[in-house]
Amino acid sequence: MNPYLAGVLLGFVIMAAFFFSGEGLGGSGAFKDIVKTSVVKVAPEYAENSHYFKSAAESEHSPIKTWLVFEVLGILIGGVISGAMA
Repeated sequence: MNPYLAGVLLGFVIMAAFFFSGEGLGGSGAFKDIVKTSVVKVAPEYAENSHYFKSAAESEHSPIKTWLVFEVLGILIGGVISGAMA
């Protein structure tokens, strides 16, 4: 496949992900959600006083339950299974 065409198609996929879910496809979003949940659990006072962590501390649902976290977990599990079968 032409790499330029693949890049354009990937751009369309990422734009569709932003349109439908409000987030991209990257694994860094999952890391952000895991860090937010960890800070809220380990240092709740700090999370309540921090502008960045305050939204996670006041939220009704856990940031760890976002689809990006499950995407990264699926990648890790799929990698382990693929490595075991190789």
